Amino acid sequence: MRPRESLALFVVLTLSAFMLVLFMNWLTILLSFVGAALTASYPFMKRWTYLPQFYLARHSAGACPWRLRHRRQCAGGRLDPVRRDALLAVAYDTAYAMVDRDDDVRVGVKSTAILFGRADRLMIALFHALTLALLAWVGARAGLGLTYYMGLLLAAGLAGWQQC
Repeated sequence: MRPRESLALFVVLTLSAFMLVLFMNWLTILLSFVGAALTASYPFMKRWTYLPQFYLARHSAGACPWRLRHRRQCAGGRLDPVRRDALLAVAYDTAYAMVDRDDDVRVGVKSTAILFGRADRLMIALFHALTLALLAWVGARAGLGLTYYMGLLLAAGLAGWQQC
């Protein structure tokens, strides 16, 4: 795809996404600008830090930068800044960055895959383990049942399978 075509596709997709957001409440519309700014600035983080995956995970691990606590609080605009799933996003994006590591080194951009070097798989396993532990803690606090923990067991199995 040529640069001009890429730019045109970017504009069409961005405008389409914004048109969809306009059907949401005012808080969601405002947060869409925050999300767009964070997404647009992510590639530049690869020039400044070896931790761009943490920057990306902070805002893209969920539907918006913060999770709305309860439906009734949406109208009041109260937000919960806790992101328990961000570590999972770091694990995923680090694994994804491992594929591009040689090219990234050659062109001079940074990533956690480069930072972690030979310990990359160990760090991914650590992020998966921390995520699963946090999800188990959340499940215990919320009083979730056997189905939830069977899902966590399945997730643990998939995380282990990725390490093979």
